[in-house]
Amino acid sequence: MPNDEEARRQLDDLRASGAADARSRLLIDYFTAVIDEEQATGLIDDWQLRSTALRKQRDDRYDVALADAQAHADTDKGDWSWRHGLPWRWHRRRWFERVEELVRPQRDVLLAEWRAEFGPELQRLENLTTETRHRRYDAVRRKRVALRDLAALGLTPPSIADLTGPDENDTTRRFSDGVDAARSSDVARSGD
Repeated sequence: MPNDEEARRQLDDLRASGAADARSRLLIDYFTAVIDEEQATGLIDDWQLRSTALRKQRDDRYDVALADAQAHADTDKGDWSWRHGLPWRWHRRRWFERVEELVRPQRDVLLAEWRAEFGPELQRLENLTTETRHRRYDAVRRKRVALRDLAALGLTPPSIADLTGPDENDTTRRFSDGVDAARSSDVARSGD
């Protein structure tokens, strides 16, 4: 996310420059939190997609084994087809039991192989997701605090929306507007 990183760097530079105006500091805090939240959300989405892809590989392998077991069970039905006096429910239950008998050993082997191949990567992704969720919660908290403090200065959340623009998906312009708004506020303060 180069645009996000550049905007984040500019905000950090503004903060380090020693802007003393309360409004400037709060705007910097607000837009920094917005960037942090959206970056964390993007990372979580990417990692969850990867985790889903890994689990799908496991499910696909099992589906192949299950289809093979079902085909064998269809063939094996001939071994008990002479039992015409039994209700169809018996035949159906016996078919499911036969499928389970055939697929269970393959399922255990496939699961062990999948865990050996992808388990460490999946665990790493889950750990990263958990860690990044905490970062996102912190960013949301910081954003709410900044909005509350801005409101205390008479700058309400709708005013923040005016500064950020109507298109909430235009992150590059929104963050640039945030940097410009904070810088302009500081310049105006120094000129008073």
